[in-house]
Amino acid sequence: MKKILFGSTLLVAALLFYTLSFDTSLALTTSGSCSGWNEDVSCSSLSETSCDATSGCFWTPAGDGGGTSEDGVCGGANATYAYDATDYIMISTSGIPYYCQSGVTSATPAFPAAGESSSWICEGQGMGVDSGTCTANHEPVPPVIQPATGRINVTSKYLDTSSAIASWQISGPENLAGTNMPGDSYLSKPLGDYTIVVTGGPAGYTSAVNSGPLTLTADQIITFNITWTYSGGGTPEPTPTPTPTPTPTPVSATPTPPPATAPAPAPATCGENASIPSTNLPSSITMTPGETQSFYADVNNAGDTMWYNGNYFKFVKTGGAPIISPTYGHLPAVINPGDTPRWSFSLTAPAAEGSYPFAMQMVHTAGALYMKPDGTTCAAPVADSYFGGVWASTIVVSSGPTPTPVPTPTPTPILPLSCSPTTQNAQTNVDATITATGGNGTFSWSGGGTPATGSGSSFTTRYAASGTNNVIVTSASQTATCQVITSNPPLGSNIGLVLPSTNDYCFGGGAFVQLTWTYSGENPQASYDMQIVESGQAFSDINNVVENPNALVPSSLGGDRYASRVVNITTDPEYSYNKTYKARVRLRDTLGYVSDWLVSSPATWSTPVNAYPKADFTFSPTRPAVGLPVLFNGDAPNVEFYDGLAFGHASHLWKWVFGDGTELPEGGSTLATTTHEYQSEGIFYPSLRVVDGSGLSCTYQTSSVADGGTGGVNVQKPIPEWKEVAPR
Repeated sequence: MKKILFGSTLLVAALLFYTLSFDTSLALTTSGSCSGWNEDVSCSSLSETSCDATSGCFWTPAGDGGGTSEDGVCGGANATYAYDATDYIMISTSGIPYYCQSGVTSATPAFPAAGESSSWICEGQGMGVDSGTCTANHEPVPPVIQPATGRINVTSKYLDTSSAIASWQISGPENLAGTNMPGDSYLSKPLGDYTIVVTGGPAGYTSAVNSGPLTLTADQIITFNITWTYSGGGTPEPTPTPTPTPTPTPVSATPTPPPATAPAPAPATCGENASIPSTNLPSSITMTPGETQSFYADVNNAGDTMWYNGNYFKFVKTGGAPIISPTYGHLPAVINPGDTPRWSFSLTAPAAEGSYPFAMQMVHTAGALYMKPDGTTCAAPVADSYFGGVWASTIVVSSGPTPTPVPTPTPTPILPLSCSPTTQNAQTNVDATITATGGNGTFSWSGGGTPATGSGSSFTTRYAASGTNNVIVTSASQTATCQVITSNPPLGSNIGLVLPSTNDYCFGGGAFVQLTWTYSGENPQASYDMQIVESGQAFSDINNVVENPNALVPSSLGGDRYASRVVNITTDPEYSYNKTYKARVRLRDTLGYVSDWLVSSPATWSTPVNAYPKADFTFSPTRPAVGLPVLFNGDAPNVEFYDGLAFGHASHLWKWVFGDGTELPEGGSTLATTTHEYQSEGIFYPSLRVVDGSGLSCTYQTSSVADGGTGGVNVQKPIPEWKEVAPR
């Protein structure tokens, strides 16, 4: 508020204007008759005379030249907000928080966090009064209610209650599965009805199970019990031999044959062992009464069996005072032969001074089968079986001032875990290898086929079926997954053999052999290998007639039929006449997977005893007149024989056909050349057939130029007779 004071004695000489601003908590003090006024007392409480005429004191609301008084009133921001709100109520679309309906806010409060509040005051203007405290309350976030859960157990046992390896599928609000396990326990599972289906178990046994549905309620346990009964085949379960009860022998009884029993195969051998390669607990340590210290032991699987379930394989306290917590260590994962997990424990010294020895050792609990990584099992121990090295120490409890310091282990660096290759292709039943890096240097593997071998950072396995397979490696609570994509090698069928005809041997540059087949495979065909050898020879992968696989791309015959390149058995140096050959082919897909060798049908074929004779001839003139002789020359070199006999041997034969309906009888070399007279006009196409001493023959037939030939004998009209006539 502003007050203005005018002194009346000064108005004669000059006008003096004072403007004073005050905090609402201060009183106005002035000289003259206006003393005693304060800003909280309005002029209306005094008489107009004393206010204006007598005192000469005037007031105005705040602002130069006066104005109108305005009370402070809280705006729309003065509200309670839902827990998920993010800002104040705004004025229209301006984006300005609606702090005050009237007046001016005393501050710019931040929007409160959930569960908190912010406050401000809307100050009055002029002679207006301030608002009360304006408050924005932000509701707290409601608590998250965790759903109720329960536990599901599965047991798999023979009739004698020893454990049996089985596989199963559980259906319900959450689907579960077990593979090659003697049982399992599933914690914190959603409530509802569950059923089980047994998918695998010991060979020769029939399963019975309380398949459900079983209803899982909050914090309760349901159990599926699988029982295996021997039904023939496989390996029978061990059955205790009952004590026979003596019975009287009938006088004339017919001997009863003993009951048939399943043959017992030779038992597998399983070696179980463990060692303690390192620990930070000395053989003797001094502690004060009630003191607690932490220790570790690295336990190495030094046998040939897996420690596959923490309920069956434990590192347990075997003697001494109850000063270790917990009294046993569960497996952190499946421990394969050669793996070394680290188990940590806490030791608490007793209150009484003294010497307290204790020891820990691995135990294989009764009823759990021995199992090797390749799936081979041995009968379960009938009683808990302790094995391997003993972790022993003596705790000396003393209140003396100098306890033995615990050596601080050097922490093993833990690096990001990865496996490589991340994705690889592999042929079914062929090894695939994956390598792990990172973690703490100790790895466990899962997800392999059969067999599967994990040796430290390297894992090798193979799969019998095609598909996508995940291999998981675990180290230091980290996991990494690599994929092995398997596919089957290609297959071939309907292996055909295309053989040359007689004309192929006589003309066309040679006789050709070609293999054909039907291809089927999960990947496209890329190439093939082909091999042709004499029938008396053995096929060999290093035989010099195996074709180069990188150069042999098959020819498509349409659909899934393909053909090899043609082999010219008359010109290729690997082949010769008077031989019998056989052929085979193998197919290769785009991933390099190769089929088995496939033998042709027919299985063998033979080449001629020698090359077929060459048949050719010339004739002159090419355009004779009717009745004039034409000379036909079928002598060498137009005709050649390859039977090893002299040209013109008695066994060599010529057969002429002149194309006008006449021909000469087949005869010897005297017919190598001959003449013929055509008796009518026209074009005639003569032919010559020659036979060698082996009985092989070839025929040369003339043909028209339009058909690609050299043309026939073009017989013209007779030459007219010329007669000289004397001029008249």
